[in-house]
Amino acid sequence: MPRNERTFTDTYCMNGFVPRVDTKLGNTTQGLKIRPTPVELYAKGFNGEDYQAAVVSKLNDLAYIRNVNPEEFKRVLETLSKSGKRLQELPGILDAWTQK
Repeated sequence: MPRNERTFTDTYCMNGFVPRVDTKLGNTTQGLKIRPTPVELYAKGFNGEDYQAAVVSKLNDLAYIRNVNPEEFKRVLETLSKSGKRLQELPGILDAWTQK
């Protein structure tokens, strides 16, 4: 991948699973792994309680990441929102999710 490209896209495919396309992954020149965290693929027909559990898990992950460093979370969302995304709504969604 050319070093002058700021971001790249990965596509993961496996028989029986829904393809996954991860976009806007940062390019690096330090020779380190771009994204060291393994990705998850979900089987075709994934639904019901397992689907709900996956959504709950992702909402909990986002709420936890925000809690680790709220200012950095806000900064990242503001930076990403400049590219025309509506990510500024995410904190409100997470507030609603984490209310007891």
